[in-house]
Amino acid sequence: MVPFTVVRAYSVSQQATRRLINFETSDLFAQSCRDNECLSQLANIIRKTQSDKISDLKPLKSSTINSDRSLPIPVFPRQEIFDQVDQDVAVQQWRKFPTKWFRFGKFVIKNYTSSLRNMWGLFKDTRVIHKEYRDFNKLVMSTSKTIEFAEIEAKVTKSPLKSLQLTRIQFQEYRRRGEFYKVPSFLLILLLFEEFTPALCYVFPSLVPWNCLTPSAYKKLSSKGANVNLHGDLTKSNEYLSPYNVPIDKAVEFLANKRVLSRWQTVFYRIAGNNDKIYEALAQYNQYLLVDDWLLLTHIFEAGTIDLSNRELINAIFERQLYNASEDLGTMIVNEQSRKTFLYRLMFYLAFRYNSTLRAGGDKQFTEAWGVNNIAILNIPGTSRFLEPRDLDKVK
Repeated sequence: MVPFTVVRAYSVSQQATRRLINFETSDLFAQSCRDNECLSQLANIIRKTQSDKISDLKPLKSSTINSDRSLPIPVFPRQEIFDQVDQDVAVQQWRKFPTKWFRFGKFVIKNYTSSLRNMWGLFKDTRVIHKEYRDFNKLVMSTSKTIEFAEIEAKVTKSPLKSLQLTRIQFQEYRRRGEFYKVPSFLLILLLFEEFTPALCYVFPSLVPWNCLTPSAYKKLSSKGANVNLHGDLTKSNEYLSPYNVPIDKAVEFLANKRVLSRWQTVFYRIAGNNDKIYEALAQYNQYLLVDDWLLLTHIFEAGTIDLSNRELINAIFERQLYNASEDLGTMIVNEQSRKTFLYRLMFYLAFRYNSTLRAGGDKQFTEAWGVNNIAILNIPGTSRFLEPRDLDKVK
């Protein structure tokens, strides 16, 4: 087991020792499960959950956790369309090549129009929550306080944690609501460039609503966003790290790759000497992940299953940096073994953070375990390396 020590924010003399999850052998993983009750619970849930052998074109349905309409399609079914043309006897041989690309182009345009309709529906459906909060960061801060008060109440009264009124789908769709304002400019691009729109989406992904992003553009963003380390060697990052102590270049790279701030915004803030805006955005992103982790873990424990859709799963992997730059998340997610690998990576991340906390049946508040806004654990996967498909036999 690899020791991982974190100094609490409120007392540098008090230390909470954490252990990274070890899956190098079946015995070491079994020991990790004994040491980490949250990991043990999540591993049992994964084992009980049936693998979902479904096409991403017919994603999983869940009223409280998945919002596929607000996320991009991971992979275009190009080969499937080409195979259909090859098998279509009504299409003469000399017409097959242009017909393949024509039908594929029709699918891409249909995907764009469907995504734009979905974005309009999302915008309308989030009007009530927008009227109450007016800003997503206000919702994050309000929910963070609600979680903290719920933890305090549960600890003092020794009663179960109360569920939040907010569901994960409400939380995520309100966050993605801002993408609607890219629709007018994207419609203009679509009308002017038509079949050349995917190429423009690849070159300028920031112009595109998130759910209209092409698989190639998504891969480009995810490759750039992998391995942005804010704190050095994860096995030696043993102190509390404030958002304001992160090197500014790393903070800028991280936020730009996660589309929290655009490149031009970070350039403007730095020229104006207003680095605090960048650090505030980093702190807010950390708080966003804390709330999303809480909602996700709550749903998993209450439902007794992990019913994340393909789109939501790779989005969670992307946001938490639980992948290598060489991995194509879109093509991997449609493979059964790779999907299960991503599930385990997400579970390791959650188990590492939440073991011994009230949310996982422990006796500590999250801030007691890790400190307030501790960036030192922002992109820690909970393991010394990422689980690979070849390692799945060790974690059964």
